[in-house]
Amino acid sequence: MIYTINELLKNKKIVISQEVVLDATINEKYHHPLVSQLKSLKIDGQLTYQQDIDSIFIDMKLEANNDFIDARDGKIFNETLKLDWKDDYLFLNSENNPESNFIIGDKVDVLDLAINEVFLNIPINFSKNYGNIKVVNENFYLLSEEDLENEYSSNLEDPRWDKLKELKSK
Repeated sequence: MIYTINELLKNKKIVISQEVVLDATINEKYHHPLVSQLKSLKIDGQLTYQQDIDSIFIDMKLEANNDFIDARDGKIFNETLKLDWKDDYLFLNSENNPESNFIIGDKVDVLDLAINEVFLNIPINFSKNYGNIKVVNENFYLLSEEDLENEYSSNLEDPRWDKLKELKSK
């Protein structure tokens, strides 16, 4: 799924609906600490070339089936991530928008961009049971919403406040 600027000039809107089985070559090229193996990637949507600003706009849905490494216990589990991918990319010779993503050269590798988009959307503490990692560092830890609520309610029940409540009621 590589398109050159010349191909984009001929066909400004390209509809892509394809499922790619990702082999060992792809797995060697890309690395993410929580991905054990890339298995397949389904890409469905449209790529639009905007000649006046020398950019492409991507509006696609991605489904990535991968083997992930659980952030809690290190065990491998299979999961399918579903993403809406809407982004614009400027060719490097463009000087229009410094906030856009850049494409170096005159070719667009949609598969490469899609895999990078999947990697960018993997949560830091991705886990099969979606639990949160409690101990992150010696001094810091993450709390789930439930743990935060429990900690907050336990702080409200501090017995030291009872004396003040007695004084207030007198």
